[in-house]
Amino acid sequence: MFSATLGDIFNKFDLVISNSIDMKEFKGFLEILGKTVKNELEWKANYCAKFNSFEDAMTAKGFREWWKA
Repeated sequence: MFSATLGDIFNKFDLVISNSIDMKEFKGFLEILGKTVKNELEWKANYCAKFNSFEDAMTAKGFREWWKA
């Protein structure tokens, strides 16, 4: 059930329905949690490089991995 909820959250923030969340979309999600991504370099180093992602966007699998980390 938790995994399904994470999928729902991912889909809500995947604004362009690309099956991935880019920095702008993820930043909107983080702001709800009271956090932020400062710039693209931080986004790529701390999120895209560490969790399942395309070159510049996090996949649903990466989003679940990030949440569990």
